[in-house]
This record gives sequence, C-alpha cells and structure tokens, in this order.
Amino acid sequence: KARGGDVTGNTAVVENSKVDGDVHGGITFGTGDAEENTVRINGAATEVASIYGGRARDTGNAKKNQVYFNAGTVSFAEWMVGGQVGRSGNAEDNLVEVNGGKTSMVYGGFSNHPDARGNILKNRVVVRGGIITEKVFGGVFNGARATGSVTHNTVTVVGGTLKKTVCGGSLEDGTSTGDVAQNEVTVAGGTLRSDVIG
Repeated sequence: KARGGDVTGNTAVVENSKVDGDVHGGITFGTGDAEENTVRINGAATEVASIYGGRARDTGNAKKNQVYFNAGTVSFAEWMVGGQVGRSGNAEDNLVEVNGGKTSMVYGGFSNHPDARGNILKNRVVVRGGIITEKVFGGVFNGARATGSVTHNTVTVVGGTLKKTVCGGSLEDGTSTGDVAQNEVTVAGGTLRSDVIG
C-alpha cells in the first residue's frame, strides 16, 4: 500500500484460508495510482470479506487490475471489485473473472464515493462458473452526485448462476450526471434469474 505514491504489479493469493478483513492486490490512500495488481482466490475452504484488485481511495486512478475468483466464499453483503476509485480518478481496463465459489456483488470498475469525479471505462467482468447472489456490473458510479462517464464496460456470462440484475454500465444514483454509453452484456451460458441491462 502507499500514501501518495503508485502501487503497481503486486499480487495477493489466498488459498484454503479464512480472512476476516478485505483482500487487496494494491491500495493507495493519496494521489497515487493502483495499476496492474492481481488477486487470486483459490480453494473451496477459503472465506474472505471484500476483494479489490486495485483500489485508489482518494484521487488516483485504478487501471489494469485483476481479480480471479476460482473457489471459496465472499461474506454476505461484501463485494468483489476489479478496480475502485475514490473522489476523483478513472477506473479503467480492470477485470474480474469468476470461475467458481459463491460471492455477492461484483464490479469490474467501481466508485461509491459521494461527489466522485472521473470515468469508469473499459472494465470487464467474466463469469464462467460459481454462484453470484447480488448484482453484477461491468462499471458503475454508485455514490450520490457523481459526475463522469460510464462507457465501454462489459459483462460476459458463459456459466454459473446469477441471481440478481446483470448490467454493463450504470450511474446508479439519480443525483449523478454523465454519459452511460456503449456498455455491453453478453450471455452465452449459465443461469440468470433476473434482468439483463446493457
């Protein structure tokens, strides 16, 4: 982690272990970027809280971070994020791949900071297996009064069971402004039990 500089190229692997806290590939708390960090979750016995491939909590960017969730369980009401940004910055070209296990919310690119400024773009979620009990977003601004674009994010489903809405890109709060364009959901397998929204 860093409190001002960039965090790049780190990897966190959890296998057949219980982690009461969050798992980060890389996290910054100041102006730095989180780039090219990776989290791998393996083993049916694994239990974790939230998972972040890369997380820029203040004014940095989160780019090209990856999460591979192969087995295990994410705690109820927690989430899995490829790249998260804070009050400003871009979440770009992050990936979450779900191959098994059980998880709740899944976000390729994400911000839930009030008054966030930036863009959520070119993030990907790929679901090949497992059970997802909550919503899945390729990219989303989830906080109030966000300003920015949510574009070119994708969700691809080829297996697994998804119990809630699957959405390519969204400005979730009604007070937020910006473009939501050219996001995509592709379904080529699996079981979807709610709405699909590009």
